[in-house]
Amino acid sequence: NVSAAPVSGQINLTGANSHAAKVRVITLSSARLSDNNSLDHPAKIAPVTSSLDIPAGNFTYPFPPNSLTILRVPIH
Repeated sequence: NVSAAPVSGQINLTGANSHAAKVRVITLSSARLSDNNSLDHPAKIAPVTSSLDIPAGNFTYPFPPNSLTILRVPIH
């Protein structure tokens, strides 16, 4: 999400043979899109890992502002 505001995204897993599951969420985000790591601040932008319980089929996810988000969904 390259916007300064959160964006809700509809995730459709229909046909992916997914079940209600715990999704691993990995997010890189910062207050400003132009931020970066440096020698003085090497961890200014670092991945944050969390989990999310989702139903089978479809769900909505709120992508944070100025972020890159990876949703790791188990497919059986």
